[in-house]
Amino acid sequence: MSKKVWTIGKRISFGFAAVLVIMIVLGASLWTRLQTVQSCATDVSSRSIPSLELLADAKATANDTRTMTFKHIGSPNLADMAKLEAGIAADADKIKKDLDDFGKLASPDAKALLEQVMAKRESYLAVRGEILVLSRAATNAEISAQVYQKARAELDPATAVYIEALNNCQEQVRKDADSSRKPAC
Repeated sequence: MSKKVWTIGKRISFGFAAVLVIMIVLGASLWTRLQTVQSCATDVSSRSIPSLELLADAKATANDTRTMTFKHIGSPNLADMAKLEAGIAADADKIKKDLDDFGKLASPDAKALLEQVMAKRESYLAVRGEILVLSRAATNAEISAQVYQKARAELDPATAVYIEALNNCQEQVRKDADSSRKPAC
């Protein structure tokens, strides 16, 4: 019966090789997981965060526009009305750009909701346009008060529906971002 005796040199070499193999396997495993994490982090930072910012900006600008519309109704000065209308038009362009930029980043589910936002926005813009025409034509405080009441009855609900559609889009973007945290990431 012959015993194979390993020399100290062979034992050290074998131990070092075993540790090296374990390190390579762990390193490869870690590297693949880091690639997945990097991919998910890139998705969140390049899509979700900018999308949320664009939608928040669109909501804030829509609320600013609503405020300017009510200032327009209360203004007795045509020059002030013209200035407010210019601000409203600039804000409308800004919102359109924000929503267009969002559409480029949006997931398919968010794009479906964006279509709803655009439909609600068109209704909102129609009501706001009608209110501005009536406000511009108001010749006295009594007519301005009627325009104000019409704005409260029609513009406020149209604004609320439009903002709610934007909120639904934001919620979808949050869900998309949360899905990036699931097991794949």
